[in-house]
Amino acid sequence: MICCDFCGKYRCIYSNTALDEEDSQTVVQYFENISYSCGSPILPDSHPLFNQLHIHQNITCDSPIERNYYSSRLKDVDLCYWCGAEDGIIDPSDELKSEFKTIYPLCASCYANGHEWSTRAPIVFQANKKVRT
Repeated sequence: MICCDFCGKYRCIYSNTALDEEDSQTVVQYFENISYSCGSPILPDSHPLFNQLHIHQNITCDSPIERNYYSSRLKDVDLCYWCGAEDGIIDPSDELKSEFKTIYPLCASCYANGHEWSTRAPIVFQANKKVRT
């Protein structure tokens, strides 16, 4: 993952194959010395890992956190889906929890500004049974 220097949101970096320890260290050191902004490429054409690492360049600072962030083993905390805030995360209603398997985090500020919980995988009820889809 890499953090945008303008909006502060984390963006997912994808790779066709797993990086070995040496390549991982090279990338980490490179990222420590650059300024990244949403929508930009993460590596120059001349970088040895240019063809191996990718980022979604159609994402802007106005885009929510990528859903892949939440399923990543690398995430440390749940961030607000809309703004990327770590603090002020609010709990969805029990009703919403009973309707969806996945509910992405939402902070109080975004909720106050009219954002709703982003959800995935509705729970279908069949003849008094819950079936997760």
